[in-house]
Amino acid sequence: MSNESFKFTDKNVRDIKPTNKREYYHDTEVKELLLQVTPNGAKTFYLYKKIKGKPVRYKLGNIDMGVKNARNEALKYKLIISNGENPQETKNNIRKEDVVEKIYRKYMQEHKLKLAKATIESYQRLWNLHLSKAFGNKKVSEVTPESVKRFHGKLAATPYCANKCIVFLKAMYNYVIKEGYYKGDNPATIVRLNKEQPRVRSLEHNELEKFFNVINELPDSVSKNAILMMLFTGARKGNVLRMKWSEIDLDAKIWKIPRTKTDKNVTLALADSAVELLNQLKILRVIMCSHQQNLNLDICTMLKKYGILLEKKQELLMLDCMI
Repeated sequence: MSNESFKFTDKNVRDIKPTNKREYYHDTEVKELLLQVTPNGAKTFYLYKKIKGKPVRYKLGNIDMGVKNARNEALKYKLIISNGENPQETKNNIRKEDVVEKIYRKYMQEHKLKLAKATIESYQRLWNLHLSKAFGNKKVSEVTPESVKRFHGKLAATPYCANKCIVFLKAMYNYVIKEGYYKGDNPATIVRLNKEQPRVRSLEHNELEKFFNVINELPDSVSKNAILMMLFTGARKGNVLRMKWSEIDLDAKIWKIPRTKTDKNVTLALADSAVELLNQLKILRVIMCSHQQNLNLDICTMLKKYGILLEKKQELLMLDCMI
């Protein structure tokens, strides 16, 4: 084995010319980092270390990984060896690990009957829009605290969404650790969440007349009926949009709301105005069934028409409109 040593750089390792035999070069920055150059010009980084008195070369990757990454990998596996572990066994264990998408599916399957429907839908949106792209194909142990911090930082423009993603990712890792699927640390634990402020937009007194004009101008639709029902009952938007006839007793004037945001069943007394609206809908054989984004779009469009402007990404809470 060649004893030639020098400080590796991306340029000088690429400039090494192959000879008619296999050559080895040592990095002076990380002494355990070795570069192998074959007669056909293939260049590969190795960790060179003695384990129990026997010299061992552990392949890290070809020179396309770059000197910086090769040094980091060499130091990582040097630490593994110093802890009495075999780096090849560690690598084999990583290959056998689940990818994050698989633990997402395990988590959702396990919790689909334990969590409120709204929570399940929220988790699905967070996964499909953000978490899947960032971590879905990674092995569970490949998600590091640093990568989670970077992910959280990239969502700085939507701080609430960023926080929800971290909370969900943390919950998934807590689950797989508790169930014994993974023995490492939770990479989401150390992320500092963004400070949240209540997102409330209350209408001013002089805007209330305009607001009711907005409602009156809306055509008979799911949006109009849902807005009226929220005003008549004080129920949450998500609960109203998921109303079912099986939950309503018009004779007793009650609405049994299953599994609200607080994960409790709630029985709500219905005002006469709510009962009247529901009787009209029953004649038409319809009930609320829509997506909250459609409802937001309908009402925000009408509000803008009357000069009532909302901040971008701000949700209008219907109860606040009554104050």
